[in-house]
Amino acid sequence: MSEINANEDYQKWKTQSAYALSTPNAACILFNGSKPMNDWLFTQGLILEAGKTYELGFAYGSSENYQEKLAVHWGTEASVEGMTEVIFGNLETYGREWHTKAAILIPGTSGTYYIGFKGQSDADQYLLYVDDIYVVEQVAAASWTGALDNNWNNPGNWSTGVPGSITEVIIPAGLTNYPTISSSARCNDILLQSNAGGTASLLGNEFLTVNGTASVERYITGGWDDWNTGWHQISSPVWGQHIPYFIAAPEDQYDFYGWDESTNMWMNRKAGNFNNWNFSSAFNIGQGYLISLQAAASTKTFTGELITDDLGIYDLSKTDDMGGGWHLLGNPFVSALKWNDGNWALNNVAGVAKIWSEANKSYSDIEANGIIPSAQGFMVQVSDATNEITIPVASRVHNNRAFYKSGSANDRILLVTAETEGGSAQESKIIINPKATEGFDFEYDSRFISGYAPMLYSVVGDEILSTNSLPPLAFDKEIPFGFVKNAASAFTIQLKESIPGAVVYLTDIQTSTVTNLTETPVYSFTSMEGDDANRFLVSFATLGLDQPANYEGTNAYAFDDVIYIETPSQDPGSINVYNISGQLVLQGKTSGNTHTTLNASALRTGIYVVQIVLNDRIVSHKVVVNN
Repeated sequence: MSEINANEDYQKWKTQSAYALSTPNAACILFNGSKPMNDWLFTQGLILEAGKTYELGFAYGSSENYQEKLAVHWGTEASVEGMTEVIFGNLETYGREWHTKAAILIPGTSGTYYIGFKGQSDADQYLLYVDDIYVVEQVAAASWTGALDNNWNNPGNWSTGVPGSITEVIIPAGLTNYPTISSSARCNDILLQSNAGGTASLLGNEFLTVNGTASVERYITGGWDDWNTGWHQISSPVWGQHIPYFIAAPEDQYDFYGWDESTNMWMNRKAGNFNNWNFSSAFNIGQGYLISLQAAASTKTFTGELITDDLGIYDLSKTDDMGGGWHLLGNPFVSALKWNDGNWALNNVAGVAKIWSEANKSYSDIEANGIIPSAQGFMVQVSDATNEITIPVASRVHNNRAFYKSGSANDRILLVTAETEGGSAQESKIIINPKATEGFDFEYDSRFISGYAPMLYSVVGDEILSTNSLPPLAFDKEIPFGFVKNAASAFTIQLKESIPGAVVYLTDIQTSTVTNLTETPVYSFTSMEGDDANRFLVSFATLGLDQPANYEGTNAYAFDDVIYIETPSQDPGSINVYNISGQLVLQGKTSGNTHTTLNASALRTGIYVVQIVLNDRIVSHKVVVNN
C-alpha cells in the first residue's frame, strides 16, 4: 500500500497493532493540532475486468471520544488526481467502535484500479483507523470445498471464489476442513448442511454479515420400531426458531419434550401448557430438548440469526426430591464445543456433562475437553440453586461428528455393558486423576442417570457413579460395581479402554467367577429379576502378577471362605497369602500334609496370591476369595 500526505504536515498513514480489528495491524493516522486531515491511503493495484461485479469491503473506526471523518474513492492511478470516482463521500465515526461498509464496483474498462481512503477529520481530533480491506468478485453462488485449509478468505477453498454480499453460500457436510472467519466477511444466504456422516461447521461467524437467511440443518435418525428408539437431544443455533416450523410434521408423527428439573418431568409439547412452561413457542437459546420422529431419517432446518456471543445461564433450580439439580442445556453455536476446557464458567456446576446416545439408548459422560457437537443437547448437574454456567465462544472447535466424543486426556478404564443381542449399552468409567479423591468429587465424578440400557455403575459410599475419578490406583484397590438388568436377560461386560500396564479383573460375586478382562475383554452372563444389584467387583494388578510359575503337584483354590492348598509331598512348608498390592494378609503351614486348608473368613472378597514355600521351590497361585 502507498500513501500521500496532501496537507504536507508531519502526520502520515501508518500501521499499528494496538487497535487492530484483525491481527496483526490496522492502518491509522494521527491528528494534527492545527490542520485538518488531508491524507490518502491507497491499496495495491487491483486487476479488474470490464463489466464484472466486484465487492469492496472494509472496516473503519476511531479511538477515544473524538469524531473522525473518512472518504473512499477509486480510480486508475494511486494519486489524488487519479481518484476520479467517489464511493463514500464522508463517513463519520465517534468513540472507540468499529464500523463496516461494503460497496459494489463495476469497472467500465479492464485494467488496474486502486482504492483510496482519504482521512479528512477536523483539526485536533485523535486517531482514524481502517482495517480488513477486501475486493472480491461477486459470485451468485459458492460452495465451500476446504481444498486448501480453513481460511474463509482463501479463494482456493471455494467452488467459485470468495463469497460477497450477494452470494448464496453452501457449506456441505462430511468435509475435512471447515471455514474459519477472522475478519469481515459477507454473504446473502448461507446454508450449513447435515447428513448421516456429520454436520457442517463454521467458526468466527461473528465476523460474518448475512444479508439474507442463515439456515442450519440437523440430520435426525428416527423410526418407531420400539418405544425406546429414535430419541435425540437437540438445541437451536439460531435466535427465535419457531418449534413447529422446525418439526414440520403432523402431531402423530413426532414427539417433542422439554425437561423440567423442579418436577422431575418431561414436558410434552403436545400438552396445552408447554408454551407457558417454555415461555414461548420458540427454542430457548442454550436449552436442550428431546425429539423423536416417526420417519426413519429426516433433515430438519433451523432458520434465523446465528448465535455469536458467550451465553450466560444463571441460578438453575436445584430440587433434591425431584430432578436433583439436573438440567438439559444445549450447544448454541454452529460448531462443536470443547466442554470444560478452562474457558467455561462453572460455578456450582459439575465438571462432567452427559449426552444422550441414541445408538446405546443411554447417557454417555463427557469429561473435560470432550466434544459436544453443534446443536446438541447435554445434561449438567448443579449443586446449589445459586449457580452460573457460561457457554463460551472461545471453546468453539471444528468437529463434524454427528455424536459426542468423550475426550479425556487422563488414563481411564472404560467398561460397557450391553444386551447380548445388541439392543442397548451403558458406559461406565474409571478415570485416573491426581486431583481426585477416593470419595465423591463433584468436579470430576458424575452421578449415574439411567436410560433404557442395562445399568452398570460404580459405587462410592452412598453414591452410584457413571464416572468415578480416582487418584493413581493402588493395586489392592477394589471397586464395587452395581448392575441392574433391563428387559433382556443375557448381557456382556466389555473392557473397551484400559490403563497401560494394568491388568483388570472383573469378579462376578453371584457366580464366583473372576475374569481377566485384559486377556479376555468380554464377560458374558445372565441376570434375572430380583438379582442382587451389588454383583461385581473391579480390581487391578500389574502385568506379570497374574502369571505365576506352575509346578506339577501344587495347587491352590478357594471356595467360600476357605483356601485349599495341595502339595506333592508330605514335606513341611509354609503358606503366605498376599493381596494384589503385595501385602501379607494371611499365613499358615502345610504341616506335612498334602492337603491343607486355611480359614479366609477375615479376608474381603477379592483376588489373592497364595505363595507355597517348600524345601526345593517357591510356588505361587492366584485364588479368588468370596466372602
